[in-house]
Amino acid sequence: MKDSFNPSIEPPKKTVTLVSSDGYDFEVEEEVALESQVIKDGFEDKAVDDREYLLFNVHSDTLELIIKYCEKHVSSRKSISAAAASSSSSNGEEALKEWDEHFISVDTNTLYDILMAADYLNIKSLLDLAIQKVADTIHGRSPEQIRKKFNIENDSIIDPWASE
Repeated sequence: MKDSFNPSIEPPKKTVTLVSSDGYDFEVEEEVALESQVIKDGFEDKAVDDREYLLFNVHSDTLELIIKYCEKHVSSRKSISAAAASSSSSNGEEALKEWDEHFISVDTNTLYDILMAADYLNIKSLLDLAIQKVADTIHGRSPEQIRKKFNIENDSIIDPWASE
């Protein structure tokens, strides 16, 4: 929305502060933070002046990635909406899909952290992306290969009486 007196000046964007579990502050645009349903619900429940959200279950390294993801999706949604009028939105959607594939191509520990944070923050699109990456990773692998990939101990107990 442009200023009515000077149409070239954008009003300042509202921001919120997200505080990671290890105490780092991230100032982000409200629109980006509201990609999280948890923050959106909290925003609706809080007083207008309370613009800080403590995210006890999200480490700063992971929160930085989550913010990057949300910023990209907010800006892409705007671009796709603008392009929809000119019938070229499929290019924007395809570019976002490629960006997502690159974004989620991370090591196993980071993937786990993203998945847990997306679940905690209730960011459905990111949670779906992370779950699909896990599914693609385990597809066609043996249980032993899956255990090795995800550092899972083989804790199954074979019942000696089961064969009788």
